[in-house]
Amino acid sequence: MWTASAYTVEHSGFGTGGAETIVELKRADNSCSPGRVLAFDNGGPDMKLRMRWDTPTHLSVVYDDDPKALYYQVVKTCGIDISVQDLFTDHPHANPPPSTRP
Repeated sequence: MWTASAYTVEHSGFGTGGAETIVELKRADNSCSPGRVLAFDNGGPDMKLRMRWDTPTHLSVVYDDDPKALYYQVVKTCGIDISVQDLFTDHPHANPPPSTRP
């Protein structure tokens, strides 16, 4: 059995302020090394980060933020597939159609 967890780290200091959200996988019996599978340069509550297990071997992660917020991604580890969906680019106003004006 696998556990997915997410946590947000807030950095502070002159010129280093910001938030970072990390998603990690860990196996209950420790037969596979736990590790970071996703990293975002924003806070979890701000980006509405959600995770769910679709199957015992497929983790789905959904977030609503600029796609550039995702800066580290593992798509498969220890037999677990990880998929990520960015809802920000799915909004109709996020990618308006090109103008048809001459």
